[in-house]
Amino acid sequence: SIPLADAFIYASSFIAMWLFAKKKTEAWLWWIAASAVAIPTYFVKHYLFFAGYQFIPLMMAVWGMYKWKRRMAMRKNSGNKKYRPSPAKS
Repeated sequence: SIPLADAFIYASSFIAMWLFAKKKTEAWLWWIAASAVAIPTYFVKHYLFFAGYQFIPLMMAVWGMYKWKRRMAMRKNSGNKKYRPSPAKS
C-alpha cells in the first residue's frame, strides 16, 4: 500500500470536484494530477485494470481543459457579451 499516493488521489479528486462546482478552470489541473498519480499507483499495486481505466479520465481532463480554455478565449475575444435570446414573437 502507498498511503501518501492514495491520500493525494483522494484529496486532489475532492479539490477538483469542489473547484469544478465553482466553475474554476484550475479544476482540470487537479483532475489531471489525480489521474497522473493514480495510473502508476494502481500499476504498482497490480491493479492493472484500474490503471488502464484511469487513462480515460486523464484524457477527458486534458480534452476538457483544452476546450474550456478555448471557449473562454473565444468569449474574451468577442467582448465578453452574454447570450441574450431574441424577443419572443407573438
